[in-house]
Amino acid sequence: MSSLAPQWLFGAQAIDSAGNPHLSKGVHLRLFFSQQLGLPAFPFQVYRLNLGQGAKAFAQRTDITWIDSHGVTLTMPFNVTPDNPVTGWLPAPNVATCCWIEVLAVPTQLPIPPAHPALPVPAPARPPVSPPPARPPVINVPGPVPLPLPPPWVFRRGLRVDAMITTPRGPGIVATRTAQPYQLAASRIDRVVVTGRGTVRAVRWMAAEDAVEVREPWRKLALPIPLGLRYTGIANAEDEAKTRVIRGAPPRESLMDVPTVPNPASAPPIAAPDAVEWLRVDTRRPELMGYLDRLLNDLSAPACDLVDPRDVFNEHAVQVGHFDVNLLGTVMNGSVDPGFARLLGFADVDDTLAAPPGEVICYVIRGWWDRDATAMNPLVQLLLPPKACLDADQGPDQPPQSVKNGYFDFLAVACATIGAPPAVPGPPALGAHPPARGTRDPDPGFEPQACRHGRLCPQQRPQFRRLE
Repeated sequence: MSSLAPQWLFGAQAIDSAGNPHLSKGVHLRLFFSQQLGLPAFPFQVYRLNLGQGAKAFAQRTDITWIDSHGVTLTMPFNVTPDNPVTGWLPAPNVATCCWIEVLAVPTQLPIPPAHPALPVPAPARPPVSPPPARPPVINVPGPVPLPLPPPWVFRRGLRVDAMITTPRGPGIVATRTAQPYQLAASRIDRVVVTGRGTVRAVRWMAAEDAVEVREPWRKLALPIPLGLRYTGIANAEDEAKTRVIRGAPPRESLMDVPTVPNPASAPPIAAPDAVEWLRVDTRRPELMGYLDRLLNDLSAPACDLVDPRDVFNEHAVQVGHFDVNLLGTVMNGSVDPGFARLLGFADVDDTLAAPPGEVICYVIRGWWDRDATAMNPLVQLLLPPKACLDADQGPDQPPQSVKNGYFDFLAVACATIGAPPAVPGPPALGAHPPARGTRDPDPGFEPQACRHGRLCPQQRPQFRRLE
């Protein structure tokens, strides 16, 4: 009865840790769902499928429309040049939902000339020397002709493939590959954009509907609370949550803690990453668990409307204001942190997988949400697939006490190619920007420099003079 969730409602992403110094070994799985759904009513059930080398048994679809930057429809094979990128449009979601695609292309290798070619320098004058004494002639024996040596500079590959989706803010990139194999994956891919220089020969992709398979779940991702009025979990929920946090502990220090290192691989390793990561999460866990307990057991209001009232006092202990902290928003914002996402069951690491490079692993995630606890507009609910709306007696066993009008039952699909993760984002480019309002121009000579995550380091921030 499950149905693939709309892109804006529920999705997932999987990535192999190969070549990433900050990821623990394995395939990292991350779930994303809208705050309008609220917290799930049951643990997420994850099904794992091995699609084999290049997913050849599943990726059999080839229907795609290629259009270059001039609006010309192309037929494979075709060439791509830097001044004319090509976009491959996949079928609409009502036809099929692409979750994995491979662009069979051959990049054109171009030599990179030296940045500063050496100029001929005249040899200094030397004093004349006497000729060497005569030597007996040397008889040359004919042999194989040596091949010419390659130029002293390296070669570059000339293709980049981006998997893209359409968002309310415009097109967005969900995965990028700059080297063969050009295999990309996401819960939904609307189109692929090929830039650079090379030849596109063919394409094949897999629909998410073809990966859905009913069988025993590989793993359950549960909230760290065993039971609640709005939730039915598992008995050892707290132990499982701690295991997930330790399983995904990063082996190196985060870049925000060591801003002076030149690149991620230069971050110093952590001596005991398991203990350090759990200590970091555990010190901030009590407040989050308090919010989570209220969201699952306080039936005085819908979960999306529960707040934590806070008073604001001045230096004289006099109340000067008041504000409310939305509990659901706080928990969802906290799940942005990978450690807390694993604590809440919104992320995990597949560290038991023994698959050679090139194999494609598919994860199908199933989730249930209480229809009464969602904050979705009733008109929007009418647009959801009918199969996604279940009655209260059609869900898993032991339904929560709060469930009266049934569930939303959604699926999300995430694939990962072993040994071929997507390319990491490049360093941010930060140019000059106008000063903030109410301030004068920064000191002369200040030049903002690009910093990690697009922010300015403390030593790079401009010092504005206060207005007199």
